[in-house]
Order: sequence, then C-alpha cells, then structure tokens
Amino acid sequence: YDGRSFKKILPEGARYLTADKKGGIWFSDEYSAGYFDPYADSVRNYQLANAERFGDISIDNSGGVWIATTDGVTKFDSISNSFIKDKGQRPGIIYQLSARGNGVLLFSFIDNKNKQELIGRRDPNGLYTYEPYPIDMNNPENEKLFTSVVGAFLRPLDSTGILIINQSGWIYKKEKDSPWIFKQPANHELISETSDVKLDANGNFWLNQYNALSKINIATGETTIYTHDRENPNSLLSMQTVGAGSNMFFDRQGVLWITRYSQGISRLNLFESDFGLLKDSTGSPVLDVLSALESKNGTFWIGSRNDTN
Repeated sequence: YDGRSFKKILPEGARYLTADKKGGIWFSDEYSAGYFDPYADSVRNYQLANAERFGDISIDNSGGVWIATTDGVTKFDSISNSFIKDKGQRPGIIYQLSARGNGVLLFSFIDNKNKQELIGRRDPNGLYTYEPYPIDMNNPENEKLFTSVVGAFLRPLDSTGILIINQSGWIYKKEKDSPWIFKQPANHELISETSDVKLDANGNFWLNQYNALSKINIATGETTIYTHDRENPNSLLSMQTVGAGSNMFFDRQGVLWITRYSQGISRLNLFESDFGLLKDSTGSPVLDVLSALESKNGTFWIGSRNDTN
C-alpha cells in the first residue's frame, strides 16, 4: 500500500511482517520464513528446522535477523544464506521474541525437560541467561506465577528493562537486577481478549482488544479507552475474534495502525484522536488484517489471512 493503491507481493499464507533497514520485508509463513527483496522484486522462502507455525521474526539494531523456533533461536547467516541455530542455548520453545541493540534478545522460554516457563535473555556477547517469571502480587490467588493467567505479554522496556502484562495488571523493571514494580488498573481487569501490546515513546502501552483499544501509562496507570461506535465512521473498527493474532504498529508520522481481524484496519492519529478506515483502490475495506508495517521508502505493507499487499 503506497497511500493510493494495493499491490499483492507476497505469497498466500504470509502473515506477520518485519522490515529491515534496506527496505526489504521479512515475513513468517506456515512453518517457514521468507524475504521480499525490493531491488530484485523477488521473494525467497527459507525452510527452518523445528519451525513454529508463523514464528516470531525480529531484527536487531545492527540488522541481524532472528526467528523463534520450537528448539531455540535461529539467526540468518548471509554466507550460507540460511538460518542457523545460535550457540549456548538451553533446549526449549521460544516465543514472544524481541531483538534490540547488537544481538540483544528478550523472549519467553519453555524448557524441554521440565516444561518450566522462563524469561530468556541474550546479551551482545552471545551469553544466554534465564530467570523464572515472578510471583504475581496482583493476582488475588496467592503464590501464582505471572504466567498462570492466560494471555501474558512480555515486552522490552527502553534499552534494558522488561514489561510484563496479564489480566491482573502489569509489572516492570528498568534493569535486569532491579526489583519488580507491580501495578494494577483501577477496575482490576485489564486484558481479557487482547491480541497485541505495543509501547509508545511516551511511557504508555497499547492493547488491541476484542472490544476496545486501550492506552495505559506504565508508571501511573492512567487509562484511555477507545471503543467501536457503529454510528461514527471515524471510530475504532469492531473485531470478530482476537485468536488470529492481530498486530499493531506505529508509523514514522506517529499514527497507530490497529489491525482488526475480519473487519479491516483502523489508523489512529495520536495528535487528533481520530480513527480512519483503510480501504483498497475499489473503496472496499481491507478485511482479515493481521499485521502492518511501514518500509523505509514510506510504503505500507498489510498482512492479511489470504493475501499480503
């Protein structure tokens, strides 16, 4: 999508998208990954050992491409033109993978032996460390881990911190060895039916929810909630289900793109609090949207259930 029309580029099945600094697009496919080269106008598919179905793809600040699998993290090797499992890992399932810095990773990890769920990290030197999820002090049931509530989201906070969100509230810390800070929303109910979480540059996290879009300040808990209004064409679109995993992203103009599965995609101008419905060249809403991003040249990519444009 270049602001005027859509062009189908990627194969059917391509779902979640990540742009590199060269303007290329990495995408997750069913049990594989692919890359669109804008200069050659070509698509290449990469088979992955122990692949996840639509595994997480993340690119660090140095351009390294990392993919989560059911047996550790793999990194793209330009010499062999393939993905190779990184050394020094414990065997286990990786998900919620985020890359930053020069090969700095944050991810959720399930140990293959004891099935324990841990927070995993990789430092710039390639050292992997693992720590247990903390006891959830927000949960009214005592001694429950933060992951005992269905739908916990792990996100990097700034350059060294961690933010974890579940239905009971959220916790964060600014450094690896800092104590956890526990927070709860005023209504004591946070993210039932949430598809994605994104952080902005102003200390807030955004929740793409079944019936709403919520903005919550990490430190204060101040909350703004946007809902669908069928009488207002500039309101947030409704969403039929969150099970497909409908992602969001911020473009360079400060507009938040909110994919709403089975309905289309809403765009929120954060300066005007005004939603706009994304339509194709025929004037019809773009449906079954799962992800979107902005490439280096300002072109917008939309990943849907059946097509990628």
